[in-house]
Amino acid sequence: MRFFTQKNKDGVISARFIYSGKSEITDFWICFSLLSKCSAVSGCKIKHQVGGYTELVPSPTKSLSKDDEWKFSFKYDDIYREYLKDKKVISINKTTIFPSAQYTFFTGNNNYHIN
Repeated sequence: MRFFTQKNKDGVISARFIYSGKSEITDFWICFSLLSKCSAVSGCKIKHQVGGYTELVPSPTKSLSKDDEWKFSFKYDDIYREYLKDKKVISINKTTIFPSAQYTFFTGNNNYHIN
């Protein structure tokens, strides 16, 4: 599994999750904890959120087979966008890594850390 994020000038974060499992999956989500709440922009909706902890699911619902991608975007509240403007993030090969972020992908009874 591979996960890529990129922030644009408006503070919207575009993400790509590439599934590498052998069997098709239908019930999956990604979760992470950052500095503040976020809202869904496209390709996803919030399943659960408490403070900066967020679970995102595909919207519309979809299944993934080997090498399929889930593309989605989300944004943070105004306070966190100000933080991003100060460039307090790490960027490697144009991929933004957010501080203190650990992304976890869930499907069925399994979970995978992908940061």
